[in-house]
Amino acid sequence: MISVIDKLNGLLNTLIDNVVGFLPDLIGALLLFVLGLLFAKFVRWVLRKALLKIRINDFSEKIGLENILKRMKKDLLLSNLLSDIAYWIILMVLIMGVSTILGIEIISNQITMLIAYFPKLLIALVMVFIGYMIADKIRKVVYAAITTIGITGGKIISNILFYIIFVLVLINALEQAEINTSLITSNIILIMGSALLAFALAYSFASRDILTNVLSSFYLRGRYSEGETIRIGDVQGKILKIDSISVILQLTDKKVVIPSKRFISKEVEIIM
Repeated sequence: MISVIDKLNGLLNTLIDNVVGFLPDLIGALLLFVLGLLFAKFVRWVLRKALLKIRINDFSEKIGLENILKRMKKDLLLSNLLSDIAYWIILMVLIMGVSTILGIEIISNQITMLIAYFPKLLIALVMVFIGYMIADKIRKVVYAAITTIGITGGKIISNILFYIIFVLVLINALEQAEINTSLITSNIILIMGSALLAFALAYSFASRDILTNVLSSFYLRGRYSEGETIRIGDVQGKILKIDSISVILQLTDKKVVIPSKRFISKEVEIIM
């Protein structure tokens, strides 16, 4: 009959055998982790120096990427971001190798899935960046065009257009990253549609006179010239300038700004 002491000795011997058998794997895993960590830090340092050498931060400033990075984190540079990304990729591969040596398959499998997902995430981030740049450029062009023709609310209109474009790009980027956007898309479309309808109605009433003056100015440019002397109603003077919404007349002792629509609704006499 086996005594209790014999059972304990058997369990102890089994434990010692397991520890002794596992010890080489543990030492190998620790050695691999230390060497891999040093290698990751070395690669980060070399890559950062190389990126600074080719002036990649100046390039990011020219294309407007630096402003985006600073919004994410103050003093964040593209050279630091790319070198840190390389560092963490090496670190993930290192952890996957260590977990494989130690027999922890669940960790290595999860990291493998994460590494396989990384290209999709990178493409999504590139889409967001390019979309932001395009939306910002369109915002500036629209704002300049609206300001030139003299319509008020140019900043509001250009900002609304910017956010519409950027939200659409963001939704496509999320789909590229395999994130379900059906609920987000339906809610955003409903909100944006309601907001645009309300804005269009409010703006149409608020800018009705301005649009009338703008259209009238286009008509006036083919009928009158700067330097001509005219009489409209009780006002007589020389045309100094015809802008997008009004006509500036030089009277004897003052200047008068007359809305362009008055030239359509009233009789105008050209004095030779």
